[in-house]
Amino acid sequence: MTAVSRVPLVFAGLVLWFLLFALGVYALVTRPPRLNPPPPPPSPPRGALYAQDGTPLTLTLQAGRHYPLGESASQLLGFGERSTGRGLEGLERDLNAALAQGRSFTLTLDPWIQAMAEKALWQGLAKSQGSFATALVLDRDGRILAVANGPAFDPLAPRKDPEKDLSWRNHAFLVALEPGSTMKALTAAILLEEGQARLNTRVEAPMYRVVDGWTIRDVVPHPPSSPWRRCSSTPPTWALAGWRRPCPRRSSTNT
Repeated sequence: MTAVSRVPLVFAGLVLWFLLFALGVYALVTRPPRLNPPPPPPSPPRGALYAQDGTPLTLTLQAGRHYPLGESASQLLGFGERSTGRGLEGLERDLNAALAQGRSFTLTLDPWIQAMAEKALWQGLAKSQGSFATALVLDRDGRILAVANGPAFDPLAPRKDPEKDLSWRNHAFLVALEPGSTMKALTAAILLEEGQARLNTRVEAPMYRVVDGWTIRDVVPHPPSSPWRRCSSTPPTWALAGWRRPCPRRSSTNT
């Protein structure tokens, strides 16, 4: 075969090559290959919660979420889904986003004060046969050292009907209660210390007040207003003039 006769074959081969190349480019443009993306990095273990002295309160172990102190501070710490670990109540829910990213937090709780507060609270609740009870302990700077709730709650126990069993509720923060008479001494002391009242200041005390839509009522009838008066006792005490309870009397003895 001469060189002249091979020219058409070479030309036809080049044309066929360009057609196949163009077809391949078209296929890549219209239907790009599906590349398998790399698997996502494993999520970090859920963050932990610690007491102020470093005592672990919540940890993630191979078996799942763990609460080393059991029932202690359980209503404050809360709990989560057993399968995913997502927080459902308490700090587990409030800090869920950060905990899921592996962040850990140190609380101001003192585990010893927490344990003592819970022991006293649970004993008192059993004695009074009440439906629930709560107690908080704060230091002078306002840091929360203990948040005790009763009845006791085990965050790892089988779930009960949340409408009937309220042991999981953090009553200290979720239940609005009217302030008791123990707050009167604290209020009076603050007013005296800040110079906003004197011992003869007349105190307006109606039988009820409406605060932010809440009606707070007094239990025992009393005069609408009364001034303070000093009792003649040693050490001196103070009482409201006109109040049904007189100043304490000193016992007299014959000498």
